[in-house]
Amino acid sequence: MRSQYKTILGGLLIASALLNTGCNEGSIIKADVAPGSNALNPTTVTDDFNIISKTTYSGRVITSDRVDGVRVIQGLGHIEDPFFGKTNAGIYFQVLPDDNDFRFTAVGTSYTLDSAVLILPYTGFSWGNTGTPMNQTFTVYRVTEPMSVETDYYSNDGVIVDRANPISVPTEINMERALKDTPFVINENAAYKHLRIPLTEAFQQNVQNLIGTTVFNTEANFLSTFNGFYVEPDSTKGGDLIPYFFMDGNENYARAAIAFYYREAGSSETKVKFFNYQRDKTANYNKITRNYTGTPVENLFESYTNNPTVSDDRVAVQNAPGASIDLTIQNLDKIPLSAILKAEIVLTQISTGNAADSLVTPARLNIKGIDETGAEYDIQDLQSSSATAAVALVDGNKRFEKDATGTDVIRYRLNIPRELQKAITDGRNELHLRITSAKGFPGAYRLVAGGRGHSTNGIQFNVVYSTPN
Repeated sequence: MRSQYKTILGGLLIASALLNTGCNEGSIIKADVAPGSNALNPTTVTDDFNIISKTTYSGRVITSDRVDGVRVIQGLGHIEDPFFGKTNAGIYFQVLPDDNDFRFTAVGTSYTLDSAVLILPYTGFSWGNTGTPMNQTFTVYRVTEPMSVETDYYSNDGVIVDRANPISVPTEINMERALKDTPFVINENAAYKHLRIPLTEAFQQNVQNLIGTTVFNTEANFLSTFNGFYVEPDSTKGGDLIPYFFMDGNENYARAAIAFYYREAGSSETKVKFFNYQRDKTANYNKITRNYTGTPVENLFESYTNNPTVSDDRVAVQNAPGASIDLTIQNLDKIPLSAILKAEIVLTQISTGNAADSLVTPARLNIKGIDETGAEYDIQDLQSSSATAAVALVDGNKRFEKDATGTDVIRYRLNIPRELQKAITDGRNELHLRITSAKGFPGAYRLVAGGRGHSTNGIQFNVVYSTPN
């Protein structure tokens, strides 16, 4: 049958391609829109497959990406979720003076350095309890090894910091006030909302002592002395929010920085100078850690290892690093000689029975193929010269629909007709897939969906195909 399939596949694929590009990709193709020519029989719809749905952990993810035209954003905070456990997000970043031969005042002019503050400007987006969030505590450390803007940093990288000599005391922040109010700075409100963490007098004195030395002669010299800084939330004190902050920007208080406030001798006027994050010259990344101990998701991970061929009744997804759905669709030989017009995976959110259901679900899901070695690859539907068209075909966007009982649900539909067509053409009898949350806001978002074994909202695989006469 497979050899016969290849001899007539060309015409079927043309029909498949025309329908795949000409229809609404967000819905199942109905029989009444099937081709009316003698070449193809009426469209058939089926969900008659053996599907194994599991939850696995997707680990390392690059969090130092810079996308042209998009500002650099990093998360900072701690969340404790009864279903998914603890998430901790810390920020590593570098700064530079505005110019070489940096000084607070002209040579010979004395001054008093009053304070230094680490600044992180708020994007306006937080994941978690945005109404009345808990206070959180942060500490700032100096990095003790080189960092480079040319290096890809992953979420689990642990650049070394000087924990014995933090450059801030553990600082408790009222998160509600910090993210809603504009700070009062030098007798007026700053132009942008931002987080402020005071730095120690010892750090200020260290900077002062280096003024006029070769440390400030070149950017390379500066970065070899001030390798970088790490802002870390205290994961022992609870938390229910991860806010996201801009790293780059063109104005003061709109970019990550260290601000120094000082007064010249004989003057009561407070002035400010900055060491700023500079997108093309300074490094940054998010360190994201997860702790699933004692949670339902930990049980799902254990099921993936201990019972790999038995579908779970629920599956879980987080923005990487974190939980992802492992999906195996078997007995593809049930599909007859045909052109695949639609192959849609349907996922429906289910309740986890706790208040953490209010945590935001992903706006979109991604899908990858898994080969025989366990490595991920881009499925056929995403291998296109037009990324926009490919994403539109696959879809994966969050939808608000009603289930079979009329209940409002959140649902995701991922369409993979070309990947299924290739599997059948290659003579494979199963598809192995990995479903993850779309990129953006590392550490955020979570979804619990019905697995294949769920009683009312299990995973579906709806295939629409046309067969020749």
